Amino acid sequence: MRRTFLASMLAALSCLLLLWGGNRLATAGEPHQEPILRLETGMHAGNIKRIDVDAANRWLVTASEDKTVRLWELPSGRLVRVLRPPIGKENEGKLYAVAISPDGRQIACGGWTELGSDSGDTIYLFDRATGRLLKRISGLPNVIFHLAYSRDGRYLAACLGEKNNGVRVYRTDDLGLAGEDRNYGSQSDSADFTHDGRLVTSSRDGYLRLYSRDFRLIAKEKAPGGSQTSSVSFSPDGQKIAVGFSDSTKVDVLSGHNLSYLYSPDTEGINVGNISKVSWSADGDVLYGGGRYHDGKGCPVFVWENGGRGKRSSIPGAANTITDIRPLKDGGFIYSGADPAWGVYDRAGNRKLYLTPVVADYRATSDELLISSDGAYIQFCYEAWGKSPARFDVNTRRLVSASAQDTSLFPPVTESPALRITSWKNYEPELNGKDLKLDPYEKSRSLAIAPDGDSFLLGADWSLSLFDREGKEKWKVSVPDTTWAVNIAGNGRLAVAAFGNGTIRWYRMADGKEILAFFPHNDQKRWVLWTPEGFFDTSKGGAELIGYHLNQGKDKEAQFIGVDKLYDQFYRPDLVMAKFQGKDISEYAGAVDVNRLLRTNTLPPVVRMISAPGSTSSRDVAVKGEICSQGGGIGDVTLYLTGMPIVLDTSGRSLKVKGKIAKPACMEFEHIVTLNRGKNLIALMAKNKANTIESNRAEINITFHSGDKERPDLYMLVVAVNKYRDGDLRLKYPISDAADLVKSIRTGGKRLFGKVVVKTVYDDAATRVGVEKAFREVGSKTKRDDVFVLFLAGHGITYEKDGNYYFLPVDFRFTGEDAIRQQGISKDDLMKNLAHIQAMKSLLLLDTCNSGSFAEAVASRNIVEKTAVARLSKATGRSTIVASSKDKAALEGYEGHGVFTYTILQGMSGAAKDREGKVTVNGLATYVEETLPKLTYRKWGYEQIPQKSLQGMDFPLALP
Repeated sequence: MRRTFLASMLAALSCLLLLWGGNRLATAGEPHQEPILRLETGMHAGNIKRIDVDAANRWLVTASEDKTVRLWELPSGRLVRVLRPPIGKENEGKLYAVAISPDGRQIACGGWTELGSDSGDTIYLFDRATGRLLKRISGLPNVIFHLAYSRDGRYLAACLGEKNNGVRVYRTDDLGLAGEDRNYGSQSDSADFTHDGRLVTSSRDGYLRLYSRDFRLIAKEKAPGGSQTSSVSFSPDGQKIAVGFSDSTKVDVLSGHNLSYLYSPDTEGINVGNISKVSWSADGDVLYGGGRYHDGKGCPVFVWENGGRGKRSSIPGAANTITDIRPLKDGGFIYSGADPAWGVYDRAGNRKLYLTPVVADYRATSDELLISSDGAYIQFCYEAWGKSPARFDVNTRRLVSASAQDTSLFPPVTESPALRITSWKNYEPELNGKDLKLDPYEKSRSLAIAPDGDSFLLGADWSLSLFDREGKEKWKVSVPDTTWAVNIAGNGRLAVAAFGNGTIRWYRMADGKEILAFFPHNDQKRWVLWTPEGFFDTSKGGAELIGYHLNQGKDKEAQFIGVDKLYDQFYRPDLVMAKFQGKDISEYAGAVDVNRLLRTNTLPPVVRMISAPGSTSSRDVAVKGEICSQGGGIGDVTLYLTGMPIVLDTSGRSLKVKGKIAKPACMEFEHIVTLNRGKNLIALMAKNKANTIESNRAEINITFHSGDKERPDLYMLVVAVNKYRDGDLRLKYPISDAADLVKSIRTGGKRLFGKVVVKTVYDDAATRVGVEKAFREVGSKTKRDDVFVLFLAGHGITYEKDGNYYFLPVDFRFTGEDAIRQQGISKDDLMKNLAHIQAMKSLLLLDTCNSGSFAEAVASRNIVEKTAVARLSKATGRSTIVASSKDKAALEGYEGHGVFTYTILQGMSGAAKDREGKVTVNGLATYVEETLPKLTYRKWGYEQIPQKSLQGMDFPLALP
């Protein structure tokens, strides 16, 4: 019983956040041009405030505090597109209202939307089919809390915040004002039209208002069920009005003609929270309701038969407050929850669709956010009430489920003899009996006392504040959502906070500056970690979870660029670690300033495939696509086959003008592609003219049917350098290692491949030109079904300024750090060279040493190598295994070999074979990963950690 009561209180208190979002700031004017980092998970990341459906029930629109409107296809639930009006920082851009015209052509939205007006707030009107911002209604005096189209689509009603603002009604043909009533004592939350054009509204002043079809006030009455009317809904025949209240669990039904009281549905036993949202079924036989009421399992939807006079039942709704309910023409209904979530029920009470939140729910977990003494290791919970605990380590970037207790993790300290902090959990906090200052309407949610006991951190609805022992505010920062949990590291240097939008963030205790942000997806697999400068690290698929919102002025829809499209500039795990360690990364941030890279005149092009998917019996097919500039021009174009780059056009040779205009926005791409046997995923991508931002990848699937099946050949390109022309860089083992690896692959490949062909490039031949020539020679011989192995042995290093890997050719001379970038063979060079190789099964083995005269100038650490290897593997689309030896290991070797090559040779000889006796790429990578650190620790006292990035399919290399 106590748990049910607490759940109800939690839902009720969290709903207060739905009503208001903090102090109102004067932000009117032209939208900000600076890119704004946002979550993008495919689902809302904040409370869904309102929903609406078109008359034919083909489309659902949802508006959220995450500042987006989403268009969903019904009945499939497929996300069609995201609509993005201009937004600003903090509350600017939060959307509280949305409506779709009855014919489904136009979508209206509004909320805390001042940026679209020179003064006041704005209603934005979008085209449903294209997502373009068509028009805007500006100059509204306050926040827009509700929008409703008339049943014939001729009018749009807007309900506004605060007193003396009331309701406005606009004609949809010319957006002129058709009617208004400002005589409201508080904000208006809801409006509904009848088929004959009458309008009813609710208000927090307690009154319902009924208007004629020409918007003259007919009646103004209070309903007996509560003092703050919230939602109103006309019955389909217009005879009755259902009313829900924000301060009551009652529901009233009034006359649709004069607002006289008719009856109240049965709400006996529903005593906590409210039933603020009501709606009739399409035939008027059933009344639905929901709100903050929590039954211990979640917030249900109530169902009353016989138009609200009959039996009451309840069905599962959402984990958090029910925020809206809309009827469907088949007799069912669609609803939304603040989780955020939305679902569909049919007339029989069967839930047909339910989209759950993808953000972690940190409510009621204020004691469950644990932290290590240095702040790098944390424990959090994916679900409220401390369910589904997990741990994340910033140092190792490992996300794991938490089972057994970990004594290195500590909960927040919330009690101290010297600091008596009370009423801090979901109330107005006090220190030693005196009020602590928060913003109006704001409640505190979480508390952590510093290890020295001289200060404490208070998390609230829209702020995070540090107070001293006297209650004086030392610093205060705005936060992205409700601060459900806070903690302070034992060293007193860092604080961590968990927010309602699913992010966890680290702050510097000295001044409140944000250090890192972490988003763990609710699938408990994907995650992304980033710095305020935009540098990020990620799990597989995690880069798709965040990106940049880019305003394009008042009259144009905003753009969104995912960070996966900025991978080359911002994927820097090394800089993420440096930021966490307190190092200055401003030099790197200045070199790739996101404000400079992301502007309306640097946007990437839009790409689509012209060629159709299908099947073919021809191995060579022409692939066509269209590339259209969005203002940033067209740069390098890449064609991928099953994730591997097979064409890299840097000169525009594959492009031709589309149309007859002199400077076309669109170009046509065409290239002949040699297919694999079976399914082929072909993708086309183009960068902007500056080659800094990737476009979308347009994809088609083509299946190649062939009865011929031959044994593949294995081609191996070996580049090894002992005798660098710079004598300080000379090495002992690369060429002998290469020779032994060739011998091993020849022996192991006899029974797997038709033939093994090896091209060696040693010492003086290993110049940039010589390596490129060798790639072309091997590429001219390979076929799609063949296997290709590249072995590089010599000096290689990660250049910290750009985070990329460089292999040093024989004629390299170290004259300074920039020499690495200027003379080395880069990942871009390797990508271009590998595009000549037709073989789809490829493996890159990089046995590199960072010893020599420049080793101290540019240190290569595991996290730095991880950055470079991941970037290299992504660019080339090939599986990659890399290890960089330190000076001593490089000079001494191991059993007559470089230690990395020794480990590979052991694996190829059978130590890495699987149950079928084959050595596969994945098996070899796992063996090297497990064995190499043990060997180096046993001989030299340190663990050399190889870096691997496996792409595409696994395949055998040897049958020992």
